[in-house]
Amino acid sequence: MKLESLTANFEGFHDVHFNDAASFIVAEREKESTKTDSRNGLGKSTTISIVDFCLGGQLSRQLEPTVGREWRFSLALETRNGARLVVTRSPDNTSEIEVTGDRKRAGLQDPNVLDDQPLRLGTATWNRWLESQSFPARGVPAETPTWRSLIRHFVRFKADTFIDPFRTVKNPGAEQLQKENAYLLGLDWSLPADWASLRADVARLDALDVEDISLDDKIASIESRLAKAKSRAAALELELREFSIVPEYKTVEREANRNASSIKKLTNDIISAEQLIALYESRLEVETTTGQSRIAELYGEAGVVLGDSVVRSLEEAQAFYVQVSANRANYLHDEISRLSDDLEAMRTIRADLGNRQGEVMQILNSGGALEDFAELQKRLAATQTEVSTYQLELEELGRVSARRVKLKSDEATLAARTRRDLSERFDRRSDILNRFAEILELLYGDEAELQISIGQRRSGLQLKMKLPKGGSDGVDKMAIFAYNIAISESFAKQSLGPGFLIHDSLLFADVDERQIAQALEIAVASAGSFGYQYIAALNSDKIPWADLQTEETVRGNTVLTLSDATPAGSLFGVRVKAEADAAATLEVLVDDEVAEE
Repeated sequence: MKLESLTANFEGFHDVHFNDAASFIVAEREKESTKTDSRNGLGKSTTISIVDFCLGGQLSRQLEPTVGREWRFSLALETRNGARLVVTRSPDNTSEIEVTGDRKRAGLQDPNVLDDQPLRLGTATWNRWLESQSFPARGVPAETPTWRSLIRHFVRFKADTFIDPFRTVKNPGAEQLQKENAYLLGLDWSLPADWASLRADVARLDALDVEDISLDDKIASIESRLAKAKSRAAALELELREFSIVPEYKTVEREANRNASSIKKLTNDIISAEQLIALYESRLEVETTTGQSRIAELYGEAGVVLGDSVVRSLEEAQAFYVQVSANRANYLHDEISRLSDDLEAMRTIRADLGNRQGEVMQILNSGGALEDFAELQKRLAATQTEVSTYQLELEELGRVSARRVKLKSDEATLAARTRRDLSERFDRRSDILNRFAEILELLYGDEAELQISIGQRRSGLQLKMKLPKGGSDGVDKMAIFAYNIAISESFAKQSLGPGFLIHDSLLFADVDERQIAQALEIAVASAGSFGYQYIAALNSDKIPWADLQTEETVRGNTVLTLSDATPAGSLFGVRVKAEADAAATLEVLVDDEVAEE
């Protein structure tokens, strides 16, 4: 896309007509102005904020004072297929985007529909269309990062976008950060989600290793106890088989054996049911206590990342997750109720058998030598219960152990996939790696590197930089500049991306004048050579005129000059801050930028 102009429906607003290559918005301070008259109220950052707003962004702090004033901002643009559109959006109705122009050619409207009225779209629909124009899937069978999450890399005006080259929000989360940058670097952006899933599975298994006892140690300990219990049970069974009873008591003895067998089976069944109920109750507790926190963990940053994106809103995602958790809880409630009923029935039957067994044993005992027999049976039953308990524990731990082995295999497979992707797609990002280093070496005369690799401890894609050691405090900002230029050039060569790169003056705040001059010259040359637009907001006293090869680098590309000489010199044509009596006059707080001095 190409940005053509930015206008508003009030006469005092300073229209902006963008150049095809480089465009600069300059804020000047007149000599007569005092030091307290900051350029921060002139509107250079607000200009970028309005562009972002028309491109589906949220209403920024700079634009909040315009709410209720009937302001309408219009951004004229041209698509890659030549369709010219005018996008209008009002702070009074942020949910609606009005589009005029060649909407059919742009693919926004059915060619067979005869309708000359402005096309009104929701922000989600508008963002989806912008995403389709700039960030296609490129052969990866996974949902691409959203328009809003990617455009922040190309329109940097908020403070969080200047933290480092890879982040555009303060805490994006590893998966989101890796996904966005994988797309920008031409890598498989589905891999970060797989790494995140693997980390979550491993964390759940690691939670079983408590009190310095590993899962394998638990299994070994239980196996040892099981072996001893089985040995005791076998010895008791042999002793019972060899126990002699007076012949006339054989019939009663057989009943006693049947009762004992039934009681044993019931005991094992009761233990199994009790353990299953305990398991379900623990899982029910997890469902009821972690459902809300889990969705917050998964989407804590997504509210900023997703914004008005194609994916469902955070509220819908939360409601969906809560419903899934509720369904699981209902199922567990039903199972616990059913098992409890079964457990009660088994206990009743076992009690009846126990009473009968007591009567039978009294009969046998009256014949003599039954005390030893009863004691042996009691000991055998207890030992067999112990064996059953150990076996159930081993089965559960065995499943967990198998899952851990599977996860290790999955990790190796995922690491191999990631290495293969890095290798196979090297040519896609080699120009970016080289250009990043080249720009920083031009600026600082020292070696620089952009390094993409697999991180340690299942961290997934690792993004690192080696920056010039002798640089100024602004070298980190220039790393952002170099990364953006390299990405923009790569996308421009592929006819991808938004077609523009926008930087606020904060990018140059701590940078030495010589580096600023070189950076501006690099940006102007790059935009002209690769056919994209570079737009930057500058403070007049930060423009290094003496270090520029020619002043025309800036003067010849300045599309808007804002001045504090008079209120009319600001973007909106007025510089009156919002007051309590909003009806008294048109009062606009134009800008609320971060102080740069």
